[in-house]
Amino acid sequence: MLLCLILAAVPACTLQDVRRDIADFHVSRGERAAQRDDLDAALREYEAAIRMDPQTAPAYTGIGHVYRRKGQLEKAVAYFAEAIRLDPSDFLSAFSLGEVHQVLAAKSADRTRRLEAAIRAYLHACAIRPDNAAAYHNLGLCCYYLGRYDAAAEYLEKAVGLNPQNAHVHINLGAAYEAQQKYYQAIHAYKSALECDTQQPIVHVNLGTIYLQQGRLATAINSFEMALKMDPKLAVAHERLAYCRYREQKYDEALSGYDTAIELDPRHAAAYEGRGVVQMTLYLKNRNLESYRERALEDWHLSLEINPAQPRLRDLLARYQPAPSAIAGDISK
Repeated sequence: MLLCLILAAVPACTLQDVRRDIADFHVSRGERAAQRDDLDAALREYEAAIRMDPQTAPAYTGIGHVYRRKGQLEKAVAYFAEAIRLDPSDFLSAFSLGEVHQVLAAKSADRTRRLEAAIRAYLHACAIRPDNAAAYHNLGLCCYYLGRYDAAAEYLEKAVGLNPQNAHVHINLGAAYEAQQKYYQAIHAYKSALECDTQQPIVHVNLGTIYLQQGRLATAINSFEMALKMDPKLAVAHERLAYCRYREQKYDEALSGYDTAIELDPRHAAAYEGRGVVQMTLYLKNRNLESYRERALEDWHLSLEINPAQPRLRDLLARYQPAPSAIAGDISK
């Protein structure tokens, strides 16, 4: 009788082991299907694994990646979250969850909530793998987007320490320092980025912008000219160099630079603002040049249409806008 009882207990234990083995088999088949870009087949295999054993965390991770590749990001979020619930040590799901929330934040009206969710996911990923530079990098970026520049710099510094050869990490660290007005630290970070990769015109633009903040006009001009040597079609470099020419009172060169920036990027609000400033300056130097005032006001209107959040420009427009003429009669009657 005792022997029979023991034998009777074996099938229950073996059945669970068999179900896990079959689930793992489906996961493997799903991974192979995903590798050959057969996403529908991969999805079927992962779902079969979950039916066999609902606790198979890698199957939820796999489905999350399938939905992510299909562009169904909300579904991907749900499956990555479930994978983490089943296996809190799953770094890949935690990191992927952060990435998906970060992508959704860029296109969501509820940007802050999405970024907060991404931060939580990346913090979890960093706790699992404190040696992963990419997780700290993305975590720092999310903090930066939320205006938490101190935290952004802290996490980006960790990313730099883990991967000092990554130019993009140095660039983003420089941006975090610049946002804190820590200009010398920002310059050091940007120059470190150039040591990793010399062909980065936007980094020269960033350096030139800081030099302007420091009143180093000649050094700024050198940086913007270096950027344009690397990329003659970089609109922001033309716009910043045009501002420098304005500061040098080289108004024709300034106008030409702003024209080029607008031609390259018709949505460049700062170029319209700057061109308007040059034209208004010329008008104020010679009040007979009424056309300059009119063109300046129109450029400022265009700049505000592109970027309404410019209170200083609104003040300038209000100051130099002519008073509306009185309307004779009431044409509605």
